[in-house]
Amino acid sequence: MVVYQPESYYVPGQETLYLHVGEERFSETKAWSPDTLRAVDPKTGKVKWVFSFAKAGYGWPSTENPFAYAPDGTVYAYFSFPGVLYSVSPAGKENWSKRVGQDLGAFDGKLYRMSDGSLIIAGQKSDTIGAETVQLLSFDKNGNQKASKVVSGKLTTVSKNQIAIELLTKQGNAQKVEVYNSSLMSICLPPSIF
Repeated sequence: MVVYQPESYYVPGQETLYLHVGEERFSETKAWSPDTLRAVDPKTGKVKWVFSFAKAGYGWPSTENPFAYAPDGTVYAYFSFPGVLYSVSPAGKENWSKRVGQDLGAFDGKLYRMSDGSLIIAGQKSDTIGAETVQLLSFDKNGNQKASKVVSGKLTTVSKNQIAIELLTKQGNAQKVEVYNSSLMSICLPPSIF
């Protein structure tokens, strides 16, 4: 059985549509659904290539979170379990893959691509009221880690240019918003924002 995620990406100028797909596999003792990336010709529906994220040593990764796409057709995928970050070329070949955040424990982050090409993995590390923390990891397009930071607050937004973290009081009320760039440096906002 093929399970399509509610996600697709049209590669500009390449007549290619990417589909994020999980394919159920069965053995005598278990079932699993490793994710694949399918490149399809949107006019004919013909599958150009299929890339499977299942790999020896990484297991059978699967995520409901969206992948991140570069305008040139490069695809980035993050699987919080087992903590693997992938880059797939427009030709359907693996550019690189690496384990990231093995020391993060139960961190369940999502992957974002910033306008400067940086990759951000961001997720709520603690939801304890008044003591919320967010884990942020920053990578360049080649998978080299640029920064790692745990900040107080609740993750509210990751846009193409910034990451917004809301600082809450012990009662759970919004106190202020801190904004970070792709290098995980704090950006000062003008007072009129608050």
